[in-house]
Amino acid sequence: MEPAAEAPKELSQPEPVPAKEEEAKKPAAEPKPEIKKDLKSAMDKKTEGNEEFKLSNFAEALDHYSEALDLFPDDGPKDDKAAILFNMGMSHAKLVSAIVIYRNRRKTTTRPLKTIRRQ
Repeated sequence: MEPAAEAPKELSQPEPVPAKEEEAKKPAAEPKPEIKKDLKSAMDKKTEGNEEFKLSNFAEALDHYSEALDLFPDDGPKDDKAAILFNMGMSHAKLVSAIVIYRNRRKTTTRPLKTIRRQ
């Protein structure tokens, strides 16, 4: 008879690899600076966005509304936050609509025009 196969040894966790000295000396990542959330500055950005929207600068208006939302305090009035979100949605819709109109006009104007001969 053949000798019985040895029972497998217990699997142990691999030993942790020591961190490189350079990484160990590296300071921890600095936290990002807190954005001071202020209702007045948020509403000022919203007003700037409204002005850009009136001028049909929808991308700039969207940027201002995004900044307003970042500055908006967590405990601020819900109706003001809803207004900013609504304005963002309208700016986005107008921007997409303008892009679609531009593409459609571009498609129709690139067709060759028939020349008309006078007789």
